[in-house]
Amino acid sequence: MPDDDRRVSAGAIKEAAQPDKTPIALMNGEQLVMLLMEHGIGVHRSTPDLFEIDEDALLTGEGK
Repeated sequence: MPDDDRRVSAGAIKEAAQPDKTPIALMNGEQLVMLLMEHGIGVHRSTPDLFEIDEDALLTGEGK
């Protein structure tokens, strides 16, 4: 992977390839964050308010 923040270190790859070790799956930081979000671990979802311009109200002078 080209970006530094998307790579897995050579040490991690070497350690994961050891035949006498418990098999593990390697993931980069982005994959880890997506997994945490998917399972709701260490994150809080919030919905921001979204304001839109009511062009009809502006043209007619009606509305708040």
